[in-house]
Amino acid sequence: MVVKIAVEQPDFQEVLIAELADLEYDSFQEHPKHLDAYIQIAHFDQEQLNGLLKQYKTVAKLIAVTPLPNQNWNELWESNFPPVMVEDDILIRAPFHKIEKEYPLTIHLEPKMAFGTGHHETTWLMLSEMRDIDFNQKKVFDYGCGTSILAIAAEKMGAADVLAVDIEEWAHRNSLENCAANNCKRITVKQGTITEANGMLFDVILANINRNTILQSLTTLNVLLKPNGIILFSGLLWQDKSVIEQAFSEFPWEITKINQKGNWMMIHVHRGLAF
Repeated sequence: MVVKIAVEQPDFQEVLIAELADLEYDSFQEHPKHLDAYIQIAHFDQEQLNGLLKQYKTVAKLIAVTPLPNQNWNELWESNFPPVMVEDDILIRAPFHKIEKEYPLTIHLEPKMAFGTGHHETTWLMLSEMRDIDFNQKKVFDYGCGTSILAIAAEKMGAADVLAVDIEEWAHRNSLENCAANNCKRITVKQGTITEANGMLFDVILANINRNTILQSLTTLNVLLKPNGIILFSGLLWQDKSVIEQAFSEFPWEITKINQKGNWMMIHVHRGLAF
């Protein structure tokens, strides 16, 4: 179903998206004066939505809640799904895009959901930082993979083995399709939670999710990370920077970089050689 919300301040839409993502809304369309938020009917909670909007009643107001039939997401998104360029190195394109320039790394993606297409600042930040990481023969965990765009990029950058996990059924299906479209052979896609990675150790962990899920997963992520490993975190608002840094300080990690795009940030952490 789609929830239409009037938003008085355009910049506030990103804050509202982050809050709604924590409530299992899984895709969004931003408009000049309102936000469309999509959620599976089974996950929709009217009281929960009312409680959230009550907190922001001065800047956001519910317009309508409308059930939606199954749709052809390609038709819905094709009209407003431009290709995405990350710096001058990575191109994210759909089959219908006409591309005149070659890029070092190209990812083929069907535009079936709003998140995970590379358009959102968090995905862009993750891909931009991944360009500076040595993935050659590394074991990688894409936690909360969505469309598996980061997992696909990791394999194309040389990763030996990638585990991509997401709790949503649509993400699992779309990830399998996208991995096939990119001829990926070293990605294992699973539907589930972080427990799917139990017993494994990773050189690189990619966690582009949301603040609450990240904070709840820190202890497990620390167990999964090899000595000298790194984690890239995003799905985090800049306003939460101090909270995140405080939480990270409890683990044997060094924050080596924080990048910002709009109201969002990416944090790069490194673990030392000793557990």
